[in-house]
Amino acid sequence: MRRRLFYSLLALSFYCCFKVWCVLMGRSKKNRKWQITDKSDSINHRYHGLKNQGATCYLNSVLQVLFMTKDFREAVSSSSEPGSINPHLTSLFGDLQKNSANTQAITRHLGITRVQEQQDAAECLEKILLHTSSKASQIFKGELTHRNTCCTCSRDSEDSRQFWSLPLTLVDPEKDDYSVV
Repeated sequence: MRRRLFYSLLALSFYCCFKVWCVLMGRSKKNRKWQITDKSDSINHRYHGLKNQGATCYLNSVLQVLFMTKDFREAVSSSSEPGSINPHLTSLFGDLQKNSANTQAITRHLGITRVQEQQDAAECLEKILLHTSSKASQIFKGELTHRNTCCTCSRDSEDSRQFWSLPLTLVDPEKDDYSVV
């Protein structure tokens, strides 16, 4: 139950971030193309969208976020580990700079066969990161350390694990004004 709640909240946060990003980038129903100025090289780029294969909006949202993450885009294009999804992502990202793109190569590589079925965006992100090169996946990795202190002998024990999504425990599910600072 907690895991489902966590993934639902993470998917909701992806969706909300994407909607806010759409507003900030000036996308409207009248203007279906992105007009973004890349401040690093002062060149205007027109970015395009991904064609939905059915109910793959979860995948498309994740791919758009990864595409707009410049460090990830560069890491994917600069490293080519055998069997990784990097060549497919590099091709997709190149297509997105020119016109609308298809995600069939990505879904085939990830083994997504039921494109008419909605899936979880957070799980999709982890699946993509598992299939990218280590250089690219490191951009989103963090380390979470659990520290326990024995109340009898005061001895500390630590357990560290890497993560791509940060688990947050909601103590009171009725409370709706949580903040992560």
